Amino acid sequence: MSTAVLEKNPEKKIAENEVPEYLIYEMYMGQPIYYRGYRDVLAGTKTFEQIMGDSSLQAWLKTRLSYFMLPLLEERGFEIFAGELGISYEKEGWRAADIAIYKAGMELTAHYAQTSPDIAIEIDVQADTKDLGGDMKYIKTKTNQYLSHGTKKVIWIFTNAGAVMEATKQNKFQINSWDQDVQVIDGISFNIAQMIENRRKTTVG
Repeated sequence: MSTAVLEKNPEKKIAENEVPEYLIYEMYMGQPIYYRGYRDVLAGTKTFEQIMGDSSLQAWLKTRLSYFMLPLLEERGFEIFAGELGISYEKEGWRAADIAIYKAGMELTAHYAQTSPDIAIEIDVQADTKDLGGDMKYIKTKTNQYLSHGTKKVIWIFTNAGAVMEATKQNKFQINSWDQDVQVIDGISFNIAQMIENRRKTTVG
């Protein structure tokens, strides 16, 4: 990936027609949703790579959750996709998923996935939501889009708040602290606080 180098100019006016396509994170109903921090890139105070990178906790959670769940899910006939999978929703645009779980056998192509995952796991809000009504409205809109297209459960992990939100069509937006078990599917669950504590025990000393 090449580094985006822009002249530093904090006073630069941000106009929609000046925003390059590589700063688009998702597309919803014809409206581009930009990466959080894109305004800093336009101002020249940050590079694209600087706003794209995960925190160490976010990266560890993506890796650890995928590693932990993969063999369990494969036994149950599912596959796991991690790392901002693109998901096309035709006229409604497309979304990016941190971790997506599908029934095994989805066709692998050089294009975005064409169907909504069975389970979607999101770690923090990566989109700039200033013009979208704020983080919670964005979360609700993205979650409802998943659910309306066949996703059975959406799990949001919020690293700053130490919280997890679970949503299904039957029980939307239930929020708990992350010391509670989170059920992915029947028989497969995780507990983030316990995962972090186990890591601490194995790395201390």
